Formats: sequence, structure tokens, C-alpha cells
Amino acid sequence: MTLYNMMTMAGFDFGTTTSSAVFARANVVKNGITGSMEYGTPEIFYAAEPKYTPFLGNRIDDLALASYIDAWIREANIGPHGASAGGAIVTGLAAQKENSKSITTLIRARIGDAMVATANDPSLESWLAFMGSARGLSRELSDRPVINIDIGGGTTNIALGINGEVRSTGCIFIGARHVQVVAGTYQIQALSQFAHKLFAYLGVIKGVGETLTEQEIDAITDFYLIMLRRTLGGRSLEFNACEAFHEQVRFTMPSDLLHSASDHAITVSGGVGELIYRALAGESNVTVTPFGDLGWNLALKLIKDEWLLASFKKYIPKNMGRATAFGLALHSTEVSGTTVFLPPEPILPLTDLPVVARITNHTTAIDIIKALELAAKSHHGAAIQIEGHMKGLSEVQSFAAAIANALHRSNYPTNKPLVLLIKGNVGKTLGSLITSWGCDPFRLVVIDEVSLRDANFVNVGKITQQIIPISFYGM
Repeated sequence: MTLYNMMTMAGFDFGTTTSSAVFARANVVKNGITGSMEYGTPEIFYAAEPKYTPFLGNRIDDLALASYIDAWIREANIGPHGASAGGAIVTGLAAQKENSKSITTLIRARIGDAMVATANDPSLESWLAFMGSARGLSRELSDRPVINIDIGGGTTNIALGINGEVRSTGCIFIGARHVQVVAGTYQIQALSQFAHKLFAYLGVIKGVGETLTEQEIDAITDFYLIMLRRTLGGRSLEFNACEAFHEQVRFTMPSDLLHSASDHAITVSGGVGELIYRALAGESNVTVTPFGDLGWNLALKLIKDEWLLASFKKYIPKNMGRATAFGLALHSTEVSGTTVFLPPEPILPLTDLPVVARITNHTTAIDIIKALELAAKSHHGAAIQIEGHMKGLSEVQSFAAAIANALHRSNYPTNKPLVLLIKGNVGKTLGSLITSWGCDPFRLVVIDEVSLRDANFVNVGKITQQIIPISFYGM
């Protein structure tokens, strides 16, 4: 391994119940076997204790949230903009608040423009929770499907992976804090829109100030368990209206795995996941919720299911309640190769570039032009992923000529960045050929040696020692 430089990575998760932060460091190294650039083994040097996410009515309390972030940065001793990779995500019911998207601006002002900062991105959250919780186990069980269910205050994010690679994601509005109660009692303090819908479906005629009965709590958690089981089973029957209302992103079992659903390893993370493992460790004697929600009741309901219980006992994930934050810090960003192509004038960082197309060196000229026309509609630039491998200089030259021709024919604006992402080690050569060795004025960036992902957006960080961090989101 050839050592290049060390990068600091950050992960922030602002959820329905709690907010958390993780900071890590890792060396960027060149793999002596593959020749690609990659992170070495990361070292977690700061993991904040989760704090309750602050709310003011139907808004996130942005001043309180800013104080959280400032304190975490100060305690981690990295300084403002001290992290060069990772990101932040607003999840669950917090992402439903009216100012959730503006929170991303607040976050970027403190952690850097080139980092992921997004709200209400459930498939990304599912992917991150899997990577932060179950990826290691999935690689150990390389030929066995692993499903991670990340259960928080507002949502349950589901991801299925094989050998560390996520194959399917989903999200349902099942969580601990749809029904908020006075701690130590079952007197209702607040109900989410999903709780209102569920109460009507179950015939529970209760509102704020009234107390739920044991039978009503049992009916609520029964609904959650049944919907979760049906979701994990691949939806053999259509959901009814109430169930469909609770579904945000449909989880689809890959067709080649349907026959072996009972053999899947299941892990659970998130706040309710932590409660499940506490219950399995002997704390199941708690009879009244101590947290002001139904998280404890839901945890106890889930471990009564024999299928889930067998897996929960056998497979214990890492990081549990902070799986999403760990996923952001350690897995949301990768590094480029050292042969990137950049325009002469400074252009990086570039944020929130839509990934408008995937093309290959066999894509027709018309389709390349269509992709560039779509990219031109983005007011601050766009990215295109290039699949496949080009064999030899002649194929690189042919593909470069096709891209150059399409740029001219589509009248692509010379003031808009265009980022090409490619797996092969041909970045500088490809960019030089497309721009006629810098004679054409396009603001072209070609980043090589990156894995392509099913993402909607990409952030491109600042170059350091010829290496660029790239973050994908919107999966």
C-alpha cells in the first residue's frame, strides 16, 4: 500500500427522536494489487452521546440544532470545515418538518459545502444504516442475504444486501414516536398524522390528554409487527389503505431470493434496535414506557415473533442506534484516482449535481446528446456516469470523440460544469481528448477510479494531493 494523506470524515444523523454525530480519520492509500485509491482502516476518534432532536411546534429548532453541531465540532477538536468527507441527513418525522430542507444549509455552513447534506432521503438512509450496522456481517456471510431493519422514532428503514452490497431498500412509517405519551404513563401528549390514521383504522377513539389502555397499545404494536412482517416477506398481497398510507418506499424482495426468504439473516438497528437488545439482555421487566413513546412496547412486541427473535439473538449488528451516522462518516464518500482531469480555472467543490444519465462507449450519439441536453437544464451543472471498460487507447479516443461531438452538437453551455464519473483509470487522457487538450472551453471534470452507484446526486470535494472525495446521495 502506498500512503497518500489522511482525511477526516464526519457523520451527522438528525432523527425523529435523537440526533447523533461521529468523526473518524482514515489514510488514503493506493492498493498495491488493484492500483485503485481507497480508504485505509478508519479510526473513530469521536462519537457523541445522542441528544434529543429539538423541535418547536412543526419546525426543527434550528438554533438549538446549531448549538449541538458547534459543540460536537468543538469537542472533536477539528475546527469549522475540518472534515473533508461524510455528511449529514435529516430523517424520519424530522424530515417531514416544514424547515427540514433549510437545516441542510445550516449544516453545510459548519461542515463544508462539498459534504452530503440532505433531508427526507429514505433509500439513502436505508443504505447508510445497512453500511453502518450490517455490512461487516454481510461480508462474513458472503453468500447469504442479510436484511437490516433500522427502527427509529418515525420510520423503519429496510435494506437487503449480499456480501456487503445493498440489493434492495425500503421505508415504512413505523416507529416509536408516532404516539408520544407522558413518560412513565400512557397519557397521550401528541399524535403524528400516521397515528391519527392508525387510530381511525383500529377504532381507537383517543386524543391528547387521554390515556391508552393495554389492549389499545397491543393493537397498535400488533399492526406495526404485522406490517413489518408483510413488508419483509416481499408483499405477496397488496396493502390495505391504512398500510399503504404507512409505506414511504416499497421494499421489493429480489426475485432470485424470494424462495429463500426464511433463510435471511436479520439485524436490527436504530433506537428501537437498542431497546430490543437491552430486552434480550434481561431488561424486559419494564412494564411502563420510560421514554415518553411506545419504543419499549414495540421492542417487546417484536421479540415475541419467533422468526425475528431467532435472528436477533444470533446476529448482533454494530453501532445500533448510531448506524446511520456511522454509515455517513465511513461509507458515503469515496476517493478518486490520481489521474483526474480538471479545467484550468479553479472549479471545486461542486455540490448537488444531478446524475442525469448512465452511458457506455457503445451509447448512440443521439442518446449522448439527449443526456447532455438534460444536463444543460440543471442551473449549476450535472454529472454523467460512464459504465463498462474501454480496451486500449483506440476505444478511449473513439469515445472521447463521441462526447466532444455531442457537446458541440447539443450546444452545451461552456459556463456550466459537467462531471464525468468513470471506473477505469483514464480520467486525464479522456478529459484531454474531449477538450482537444484544453483548447475547447468546456468546464469539464473527469473523475476516474470511482465505483458507480444508483444515486440521484453527487458532491465533488476539493482536490488534495491529486485526490478528490466524491459523495453520492439520493438513492
